[in-house]
Amino acid sequence: MRRWLDNILERVRPHAVDDRAANDYGDSGTSFAVDSSPAKTSNTDDDPFEEYHYIAQKIRDAKFISQPFPHLLIENFLSDEHFEMLIKDRQVNLPEMASTAEVIDTLQDVGYVIQKFPGCITDKDEYLRCLEQNDWAVNRNKVGSVGLAFRLQRYSNPKVQRLVEYMNSPLFKSAMEDKFNIKQPTKILTAIQKYLTGYEISPHPDTRQKCLTYLVNINTSNDAQSMELHTHLLRFTPE
Repeated sequence: MRRWLDNILERVRPHAVDDRAANDYGDSGTSFAVDSSPAKTSNTDDDPFEEYHYIAQKIRDAKFISQPFPHLLIENFLSDEHFEMLIKDRQVNLPEMASTAEVIDTLQDVGYVIQKFPGCITDKDEYLRCLEQNDWAVNRNKVGSVGLAFRLQRYSNPKVQRLVEYMNSPLFKSAMEDKFNIKQPTKILTAIQKYLTGYEISPHPDTRQKCLTYLVNINTSNDAQSMELHTHLLRFTPE
């Protein structure tokens, strides 16, 4: 039974990205998401992140892919131990449920909160109405629908929490800054998020505040690799 994890580190340049999620069960749309908000780290031990230092080394050792813009694709980004920890975590790998409403209630019960996010709305009742009636208040020439985004705020597994803290730490941030030759002051935010059916950002350049975006897609479904729910890297073409 093959599980998939794709990691992309991309330097933000004038390029287009197409982000989609098509998932009624709140599982295969899980990802670490990074933006420019402040980070929070934990320093409870002499070296609380020792078991995760290999991640920064993989970034340093990775070879750049030049097209359609300079970026990294790092396979086997996490160790087998840490990968299995993530895809088997009860807050990440949720069971199939009978309805989207049950998915939403369960996500909130296990520690997720609705997150304001591009391509999403924050009113769960309005989202359920749109989903049931297939009536989306959007420009259909740009996107077909909108989704609902959740961010995990309360961790039940200390090792998962420590991994996220490491990915918010100066150690992890400096590895990416060094790799992409980023000199200006930056902040980092890494979080575990889930996106429900309808989430889609049509081809777009990233926000100017970001100098770097990375994604770790935690796909717990065996069929996720063949689904139309992944980030696509695009290039501009002449009109």
